[in-house]
Amino acid sequence: MTNKSKTSAIIPDTPAKLEVPSTDSKPPVIDTSSQTGGSTVSIVPGSSAPSNGKYFAPEAIAISKGTTVTWTNDDVTLHTVISGTPEEGNIGTEFDSSYLAAGKAFEHAFNTAGTFDYFCTLHPFMTGKVKVQ
Repeated sequence: MTNKSKTSAIIPDTPAKLEVPSTDSKPPVIDTSSQTGGSTVSIVPGSSAPSNGKYFAPEAIAISKGTTVTWTNDDVTLHTVISGTPEEGNIGTEFDSSYLAAGKAFEHAFNTAGTFDYFCTLHPFMTGKVKVQ
């Protein structure tokens, strides 16, 4: 006589949550100025490739007037952070980092309320926005 044991699968009572990627083309606006006294933006690794899809993290930030924003080049390629847009011809009127090598940072204090677009002159598809309240 043989003794056969049976095993049963345990099935959870609640279904697993599925995360659906957002289809919203507008980046979220993140306000970190009140948490740190400043705000930081990363130039993400691989951002020199248009296919990367993410270039600045966060891409858009909201800060209070008087806050300093620090951009850090976390990529291995040279980048710039310059105010304006290539289309509007207002390039560099507010700030210009010049070339940022890997690991280097650039800071700018925003003392005027408004919305400030910026981009990388070497990779113009890399764009970001600072909203100063």
